[in-house]
Amino acid sequence: MYYKIVKYFMPKLSKSTLANTEQKAMRLVMEYERKRTGITPKNVSGEGCGYDIESDGRFIEVKGFHNDRYPVIALFK
Repeated sequence: MYYKIVKYFMPKLSKSTLANTEQKAMRLVMEYERKRTGITPKNVSGEGCGYDIESDGRFIEVKGFHNDRYPVIALFK
C-alpha cells in the first residue's frame, strides 16, 4: 500500500481553526488532484462509501493531522 504525503505550511492558527483539520486536508487533496488531473474531483465523504474523494477513476481516503511544526498534513492513498 502506498501513501502520498502532502504537507501544507501555514502560520500559527487558533485552536478553533485547527478543529477543522480534516476539512482542510480534504481541500488540500482536492486542490492537488485538480492540478494533477485538470478536472474537478468529487467529494463523496458524506455518502458512506468508504472513501472521501473520487478523482479520475481513483478512490481516495483522506486523513488530516496537525502538530506544531506542520499545522495540516494530508495523507491519502
